[in-house]
Amino acid sequence: MSDDTRRKILEAAAGVFAERGYRASLDEIARRAGVAKQTVYHYFPSKDKLFARAAEMMSEGILVTLAPHEAETLADTLRRFACALRERILAEPCIALHRLLVAEAPTAELRREILGP
Repeated sequence: MSDDTRRKILEAAAGVFAERGYRASLDEIARRAGVAKQTVYHYFPSKDKLFARAAEMMSEGILVTLAPHEAETLADTLRRFACALRERILAEPCIALHRLLVAEAPTAELRREILGP
């Protein structure tokens, strides 16, 4: 089993969870990833853990680094940062993640899994 298999499972899970929410089946995730359901469980011992890692992976594309370019003023750096952040936040993957987390927020177990105790 490889990191490539794990990545395929996470990508499939992110897509299926974004479309169907937490009620998505592991069978559908496995099918979309092209693996057996047992393979999903090999990498992720529970649906909660898979959901949490998929949500984390989906959020990784939102981050924007605040790093000034050479000879750039602070105002220019902040303006460039704000534009990049706005572009990412308004992109479909971020909106899908927001919808997913808002819809699933009432589930206490998921809240603990994602945010910690």
